[in-house]
Amino acid sequence: ADGDWLLSLRGDHEAAKLTFLRFSAATGKATTLSTPSDLATVGVDPTATTLAPTANGGFAALLESSFQFTAEVSLGSFSATGEKRFLVAEEFEDPNALFSAKDVTSTADGTIVELEHVRRAVKYFTPEGALSRTVSLTGPGGW
Repeated sequence: ADGDWLLSLRGDHEAAKLTFLRFSAATGKATTLSTPSDLATVGVDPTATTLAPTANGGFAALLESSFQFTAEVSLGSFSATGEKRFLVAEEFEDPNALFSAKDVTSTADGTIVELEHVRRAVKYFTPEGALSRTVSLTGPGGW
């Protein structure tokens, strides 16, 4: 495929750090992006499970930190060079907060859209990271 690909790498040992790369199909070269050091919301460096380009040339990512019996997912937004714009941590007690994120995409205006499995909802975040609305997927036509 033509264009750039966003990639994420993280070794499987506990001290491994997350790295973002931009691969150019045109040149066949990968460029390491700046990866923030403060992505560990709960003390464990995450793995990027889903990446999605954003309207401003950056990207959004679901970041999963795994533990012995559980995992926590956060939503991050990054510039084209990998600089962190915002990070939204998971919060299971607040029904309006991020929880059980499974997929992420973005719209032409820069809105980041996230799908939640457990709460069966789609959440819309502004380019600055504020929750702007939630659409329930339960009931007619939903789960």
